Amino acid sequence: MNKKYYKLIRLNKFIVVTLIVIITLTIWGISKVVNSPKNVIEPGTKEIINKKSNNVNIYYNITFGDKIKNANPDIINAAVQGMFDYYCNEHNNAINKMNTYVLIMDVKKIVMEDEWKVDFVAEEKENDTYPTIGYSVVTVEKQKSGGYKGIIINPGGPSIRITR
Repeated sequence: MNKKYYKLIRLNKFIVVTLIVIITLTIWGISKVVNSPKNVIEPGTKEIINKKSNNVNIYYNITFGDKIKNANPDIINAAVQGMFDYYCNEHNNAINKMNTYVLIMDVKKIVMEDEWKVDFVAEEKENDTYPTIGYSVVTVEKQKSGGYKGIIINPGGPSIRITR
């Protein structure tokens, strides 16, 4: 009877330790999933964004450069919207359907403000090497509503350089 009792206690200890290990690993795994950064853009990734307005339809084939580290996707989307709005204003909503290949090189936060500068290069054809001189800039501002708005300011020349 005594031997049987000790075997039962040993079995119960084994079951308890096993359950503790399983519960600990489960909680650790759930906390990793919950605490992992979501919607973070990694350098070298590619994404296709489609923008439409009236008669304009542009597929942006975005490549993210090496300086993009944990960029907020909302800032990137606002920058692409800024590119699209600039194109529509410059071409007065002309009937156009095009693909634009864009390399987003860098996202820089302006100190003391809710504003970012997004450096990019746009081309009409896919290219393995984008020029790093003569790039364009989209200014992205955080709105009071919490959203973001991208604007291309064009003082004295075209900001978007699309080669043909």
